[in-house]
Amino acid sequence: LNIDIVPLVGFGTLEDMIGIVKKGFKSNWGDFIAEGIVARPKVELLDRSGRRIITKIKYRDFIHS
Repeated sequence: LNIDIVPLVGFGTLEDMIGIVKKGFKSNWGDFIAEGIVARPKVELLDRSGRRIITKIKYRDFIHS
């Protein structure tokens, strides 16, 4: 379908990913801060209902008003 995919930013712990998002990092699609990271475990984890366990870490959640 020739649709852009989300780029792989890196590997690390959840704490590492939170640190990266808190500082802010440049988006691959322009000269602005990326919205955040979708973090997935290296080995897929499922909840009791069989749904994937992933997390979204968003830059805006760390902006202080």
